[in-house]
Amino acid sequence: MPGSPPAPDALPPGCAFAPRCPLVEDRCHREEPGPWTVGDGHEVSCHRWDEVPYPATELFLERPA
Repeated sequence: MPGSPPAPDALPPGCAFAPRCPLVEDRCHREEPGPWTVGDGHEVSCHRWDEVPYPATELFLERPA
């Protein structure tokens, strides 16, 4: 995911990934998501986890200019 993660002692309210997530929506800034089990031994913490294919790695890769 592009950008830098927040410092552990300065996490924003809601989802820590919201400021740099391509799937962000209003509730991401207010409510901490999940976790939800999405497979054998796999969990995800995202409000929109069921709207994207798993794994959704292509959504979070930086694209060349």
